[in-house]
Amino acid sequence: MPWKQPGPLLELLRVVWEWLLTYGYAPALAFAIAVIRGFVAGGRPMRTFLEGVMIGLITLALVPLLQYFDLPSDLSVFLGSMLAFMGVEWVRARIDAVARRYIDSIK
Repeated sequence: MPWKQPGPLLELLRVVWEWLLTYGYAPALAFAIAVIRGFVAGGRPMRTFLEGVMIGLITLALVPLLQYFDLPSDLSVFLGSMLAFMGVEWVRARIDAVARRYIDSIK
């Protein structure tokens, strides 16, 4: 019965669903934590939303880094949640400090 075969759209949805289950829940959780933290701290709604988006994208970027170091990709859930709790400014300050130390060591 050829009409019972899944079409390309159904196959695409299956691939997207597998990707979301594998990599999507860590950024979604980090986004939710960052947004809740922002609202509790009394932040403006747009700033809080954008901070959540940035933290979600940083968490998504952690997954390939963890795979590169042969660490389990599920560790991104913990790291993303921790980063969401600390906030974007904390992450930026730490990255800036490491970059400055590296640049100063080159001089």
